[in-house]
Amino acid sequence: AAAPAKASAAAQAQGAVPSPERAAPALGAAFDGSAPAGSSAAQDGLAEDAEALFVRAHPRSQAPELGRMIAQDFASFAKGLVIQNVFSQTRPGERDYDHIVPRFVPGRAAFIQAASEILDFADRAPQDPAARKFVDLLAKSAADETFMDYFAVRDRGQRLPANPLGKGEYWDLAAGPNGAHLMMAPRDPATAYKFIDYSPFVISYLSAMKAHLARAGQPVGNVEIVRADVNKLARPPTPLSVIRAKNVWTYVPGVAPRLEAMAQWLAPGGALILQTDGGNVAQGYGLVEQLGPMIDRLIASGWSLRFRPDDQDGAFDTLTLRKPAGGPADPASIAQWRAYKTYLREANGRVRSRFGR
Repeated sequence: AAAPAKASAAAQAQGAVPSPERAAPALGAAFDGSAPAGSSAAQDGLAEDAEALFVRAHPRSQAPELGRMIAQDFASFAKGLVIQNVFSQTRPGERDYDHIVPRFVPGRAAFIQAASEILDFADRAPQDPAARKFVDLLAKSAADETFMDYFAVRDRGQRLPANPLGKGEYWDLAAGPNGAHLMMAPRDPATAYKFIDYSPFVISYLSAMKAHLARAGQPVGNVEIVRADVNKLARPPTPLSVIRAKNVWTYVPGVAPRLEAMAQWLAPGGALILQTDGGNVAQGYGLVEQLGPMIDRLIASGWSLRFRPDDQDGAFDTLTLRKPAGGPADPASIAQWRAYKTYLREANGRVRSRFGR
């Protein structure tokens, strides 16, 4: 799924991504009883409040001035940085500045200093009320923009894989900002969905999106947003129906053994669904490297496995492992696991033949 409808600050700095104003869809939802969600007035108010909070905490920072130079306003600059950091960060406080601020960006040193101040402030959200409000405002603004694309997102087919049991709890681990797009798509009304993430920005963003959908009359009573460390989740009192993990092994270090233990929390017939972006060979090889031994053990203990490339529920390559009631390894599952590895080798070969080594 795409990130919220805002390009990275680095891309904006190059003038490569325009940011035209768009009208919110006419769903009858008001924003705080005044300006429509996503309208220019609502966005301006959020931007001004976010900048005021940051300046109060960083009176000598050049980040606001830099933000206005390379983006339409400081809040858009800060929002782009925070979103980029969500997708590149694997540990709290860790920064991949080559991802956040590409080396071709002019004035990179000043850009990195500004980015560091903004991201440090955002990282203080769990302890600092002002930082928490700053993150909430950025997240609310991002949700407004995403909601403006509601119909396009809803109708383009990207959605959570089906719950094979038709009821029970469905956990989406390290849901990330992309969880908003999945929340906007049709869901099983008899399933209780939990979108789980550790990032304060992601939690605020998903919560704001849920509020938008509720005001628009969309069914979100079976959706819960949960802030939690995936590695510290407790076993639920009732067996789960689905655990979905899309690239979680990339964003949560050391999650592989934890994921294998969590698979035992599923009810018989429940599904452990592993997904990567469709055709992304690097992500696929990462899955095999990180989770391959676990998958081998589950298949050997009788779990079934089915592979679906670029499945019809969205642009994802999907491995679905179903918990058995008991029994030997399923030859069809072994064949499917081999088919997935063959798929990756062939995809890798096509990339190499087209672009060279």
